[in-house]
Amino acid sequence: MSQRSATPFNQAGMLALLVVGFGAFIAILYFLASGDAGAQDSNNGGAHAAAKGFNGYSALVELVEADGMNVDVSRNPSDLETTDLLVLTPPRFADPQELAKVIEAREYLGPTLVILPKWSVIPPNFLIEAEDEDDIEDGWVYYGALSPPLWADQAEGPLALGVARGPVAQIPAPIDEGDTAQPEPEAQRALTQTQGRSPGNGFTTRGQIRGISGKLPTNQGLFAKPKMPHIPLVSSKDGRPLALALRYDTEEYDAATSAEERDEIELAQDNWVVFLLEADLMNNWGLANRDRAKTALSIVRIMGDGYNDNVVFDLTLNGFGGTMNLLTLAFQPPFLAATICLLFAIFIVGWRAFLRFGPSTLGERGTAFGKARLVTNGADLIVRAGRFGLLAEPYIALNARRLARALALPRPDPNAIDEALAVRDPAAPSFTARADALRAASKPTDILRAARALNSQVKPS
Repeated sequence: MSQRSATPFNQAGMLALLVVGFGAFIAILYFLASGDAGAQDSNNGGAHAAAKGFNGYSALVELVEADGMNVDVSRNPSDLETTDLLVLTPPRFADPQELAKVIEAREYLGPTLVILPKWSVIPPNFLIEAEDEDDIEDGWVYYGALSPPLWADQAEGPLALGVARGPVAQIPAPIDEGDTAQPEPEAQRALTQTQGRSPGNGFTTRGQIRGISGKLPTNQGLFAKPKMPHIPLVSSKDGRPLALALRYDTEEYDAATSAEERDEIELAQDNWVVFLLEADLMNNWGLANRDRAKTALSIVRIMGDGYNDNVVFDLTLNGFGGTMNLLTLAFQPPFLAATICLLFAIFIVGWRAFLRFGPSTLGERGTAFGKARLVTNGADLIVRAGRFGLLAEPYIALNARRLARALALPRPDPNAIDEALAVRDPAAPSFTARADALRAASKPTDILRAARALNSQVKPS
């Protein structure tokens, strides 16, 4: 009859175990889905979409998302092959060959916006007192010198941009109101001449986004050299390109005789590659101004038009690349089928657990205790092995000892046993004859018959 074992846990312990396990499972799913399982902090003061310093582009991500577009800040290298609008923010020391390979591969995939780095930055902890560190937010930086990227002036290929620096106005710092010291006469004259005058940092849009004008936050900038084989989209007031598109199909553009005619030409969107040389048009510092924000959003809109309003900001070129998270991978072929089977198995196990009432039933032991079970198991092993010929000698020796003890003989000698049995029943077969019959038997039935005959002498009638 089956028995029921008592559970080793009470109801409160089982409930606590289930709650903790379920919470841990949900936490694992969250971290796998968000890709935040030990990933390094991307808000590190760099010039990329996850940075919140003045040179980062987190504000551009929020602006594009607020405009109704679907935004993905990607750490997955496979997203470099997306057909959506891809925004690249390569660092100053990026490999020009690898970057050119990515841009050339996207010629037949989808539009690409490449934002060139502009500023070298300094972490604030190098310039502030230790007691003021609590007032500094994560990702904040001080801007340093104008630092054009090393890869943006190649001899040929898509990176043959001809990048040059813009002028730097030598404007003295304003006088602090609490400072009673008077400036030097030469500095005072320079300050008087520059007050109320534009430093020459204006810009205007051209082509398909023409009609927007404004000013950059500084008159230090990057621009393309004249007569480069590109189509300008944003220019400075003196005509130097600040944003430009690669010229893949340029017959119509070359045939135009004036800047107005060139601005009327619509570029093919399926091979758009736009370089933004003036990063202050789209970085967090630049987007603090309405005109610059409008220009940035217009570039993204016209490039992403017709591509389901999806925009992918790449972080892999900035050192934050990683593989696809396991949760996303589990729901994509070829792993989708295994995931469905696993979920179905979990459902069946859960349903079976809810239907069961009481503790689990214990079945009978496969191997019982006791000498009889031990003998039975030994016999089963001999039958499985088929070694019946090995049974004769041990069984003959066993019966010889039993007969010697029953006949009061000093030792189990076969001849002495025969003589003692002959005295009792001269007509009965001898012990030696029956032992030889057992040795000669080969079939299981013959062995069993001979063994019974030998055993009958132990208990003579």
